[in-house]
Amino acid sequence: MCFFVAKTPRPDCVLLGGVGCACTRNLVTPPKLLEVIPNGFDLEQAKPNPTAALSLREELGVPADAILIGIAARFHPHKDHCNFVQAAALLHKQLPEVHFLLCGLDVT
Repeated sequence: MCFFVAKTPRPDCVLLGGVGCACTRNLVTPPKLLEVIPNGFDLEQAKPNPTAALSLREELGVPADAILIGIAARFHPHKDHCNFVQAAALLHKQLPEVHFLLCGLDVT
């Protein structure tokens, strides 16, 4: 999904979030005036850390070999935590040993 705002029919520049290139097909704005602002994380800074993962699992009481499914997002309707919780409930009925984790700004 892309979000952009243009106050005139021919804006000077359009900024697109995430996978903006997929949204540009229907725009009349020349590609040279488009700038994609990617979503996500810098993977050089967010590398897996097995020691930290084990420590967190221990702190939360999640066995090291358990399946852990999570959502890392601020608590906001756009992030759809409700859908995650509903899906977790369905999965939990079939696989009660699975653990779920929600984390992010304002998730309590």
